[in-house]
Amino acid sequence: MYIPHTPNGPKIYTFNGGIFENVRDTLKAVGWEQVAGDEPYTWLKATSPQGIWTKLRMRQVNLGYYGLNTEFTFGNASQGATYYVRELTGNFQIVANCCQFFMSTVGVEADLKGSTISGGIPFIPPSSLPYGECWWSTGDGILSPFYASSTFRQALLNKVFQAGTYLVGRDAFFNGVYCGGYDTGSPRLETFVCAGGIDYTSFDQLANINYLDDSPIYLPALISWGDTSVEQHKVRGLLWDAMVGTIPAVLDSQIMYDTQNWINFTHEYYYGSLYLLLPSIGFSNYSY
Repeated sequence: MYIPHTPNGPKIYTFNGGIFENVRDTLKAVGWEQVAGDEPYTWLKATSPQGIWTKLRMRQVNLGYYGLNTEFTFGNASQGATYYVRELTGNFQIVANCCQFFMSTVGVEADLKGSTISGGIPFIPPSSLPYGECWWSTGDGILSPFYASSTFRQALLNKVFQAGTYLVGRDAFFNGVYCGGYDTGSPRLETFVCAGGIDYTSFDQLANINYLDDSPIYLPALISWGDTSVEQHKVRGLLWDAMVGTIPAVLDSQIMYDTQNWINFTHEYYYGSLYLLLPSIGFSNYSY
C-alpha cells in the first residue's frame, strides 16, 4: 500500500479555546507561510512536496447572534466555501503537516457551535499534476440555528444527513475548476462497501468489506470529487500522511499499523474510518 508522506511528517497539538491564534500558529510551525493579503484577513500559503500550492484565508468575526467565530476559506481567490467554528472554550486538537490540517473538538463528532475544519492539498499522481493551485476543504457552516455539516469527521462519503438541516460542507478546486460542496459530487474518501449504488438520502447501512476475522482492510486515502457537485466522482489523488480503514472505529482512538501510530478522525460511521498519522515516538509535539 502506497501512502504519501510529507518530509517532516505531521504534528498534533491540543489546546483550550483561542481557535484563531492556535490554528494560525500551528500551521506556521509546520511550514505554512503567512503572506500578504487583504485586511482584516490573515492569509496562509501551503505548498506540498510536489510544489502544488494554495492559500487559506482566516479571521475572527463577530456574527451577532452567533457570537465570536473563526472564519476559514480556501483558495487564492477565496473561491472556496466559508466555514465557521464558534470561539468558545473547548478541548480542540489539530493534526497538521506542511500542506493539510484537521482541526476538531476532542471526542466530538458534531455539535451546535461548529467543531471542525480541515483541508489542504492532496498528493497527485505525476501524470495528472494540475497547473496552478489545487485544494480540498470541509468544515462546519452556519445554517440557523445549527452549525453541523457532513464533514470527514462524520463520514468518509458525502452522504446528505437530514437534507435541509445539515449542510454537506465539502468543496474542492482542480485545474481552475471549482466543485462546490452541496450535492453528491462533492469530495469524498473512497472505501470498500458492498456492490450496488449508494443512496445518499437513506440511513440504510451498507455492508462493509473486511477480512475474515472482521479486522479492517487499510487503504490509501483516495480523495475524489466531480467536475461539479452533481457530476460523477473522479479520483484526484491521495491525502498525505493518511489512510482509510474499512470498518468503523471509535472517534479519536489510536492504533499502531506498520510500526506507526495513527489516530481515527471519523466517528463510528459504517462506511469506514479516516486515520491520520501521528508524530513518531520521540518527535511528538503536544501542547496543552
